[in-house]
Amino acid sequence: MKKLTDEELRKAFRYWLIKYTAKEAEEPLGPFLSEKIKPFVIGDQGWLKTARKGLFLSAATVAEKLKVARAAYSKYEECEERGSVTLATLAKAAEAMDCELIYAIRPKSKKYFSNIIWEILLPLSLLHPWIKKCDPKKRGEALAHIADKFMNDPGFRKKQGWSQSHFQIYFELGGFPEVLKGEPFGRYLRELSSLLKAHFEFQKNHPIKELLIITWDEIENLQIDTIKIKVVPVWMWLLAY
Repeated sequence: MKKLTDEELRKAFRYWLIKYTAKEAEEPLGPFLSEKIKPFVIGDQGWLKTARKGLFLSAATVAEKLKVARAAYSKYEECEERGSVTLATLAKAAEAMDCELIYAIRPKSKKYFSNIIWEILLPLSLLHPWIKKCDPKKRGEALAHIADKFMNDPGFRKKQGWSQSHFQIYFELGGFPEVLKGEPFGRYLRELSSLLKAHFEFQKNHPIKELLIITWDEIENLQIDTIKIKVVPVWMWLLAY
C-alpha cells in the first residue's frame, strides 16, 4: 500500500478533530503553550515576591491590605517558593496587589491535548486493514473513522487508562454534549444531565448496568455508548420494580 501523504494525514486529523470530545478542556490551553511561559520550579522566586517588587510594594503594605501580620504575609512568599501555598491564598494575595492569579496545567511537550491523543491513535489506525481496502481517494476520511473507533472502544480506553466513556469528559467539565440535545435524548435533557453525572460518580465503586427514568406515560430504551437507559411510565415501575 502506498504511504499516506502529509496532506492525507492532515485531512484525517481535521476530520477526527470534529469528533474529539474534550475541546472544552483544551480551548483555554493555547496561550500557555508558548516557550516563553516557564513551568513552576520549587525553589525559584515566586510570583508574589516578583509582583510585589515590580510594583514597588513593601511586604508590610500587602500584609495590611490582606489584614494579616507582616510575618504571616512573608510566610506566604516562602510557602509559594516551596510549593506549599494554596491557590486560594495566592489569589487573595494577588488581589491585594491589584493583580490576578493565572493558573494552568500544560503537557510537557507543549502540545494541545488533542494532538497528544491523536499521536496515540495514529500508529494503530495506520495498521488497520480498512486503510488498504478503502477508496484511495478517501483514505484520510477512513483513517479518521478508524481513529474515532479506537477512541471510543471501551477496551482500548481501559488499556490507556482513559475514562470509560468519552461523554464522561463533558460532565466532569460541567458541560453537556451537543449530540444529546437532539432527539430522542433531548426530551429527557434535565433527567439525563443529573442521571449521568450521578452514574459517572458512583460507577467508580459501584458498577451500574442500567439507568432508569420514570415518566408519566412514556416507554423507551436509550443507549449512550455502553450505558443503557430505560424510560418507563410510573405504573410500570410500580408493578415491575
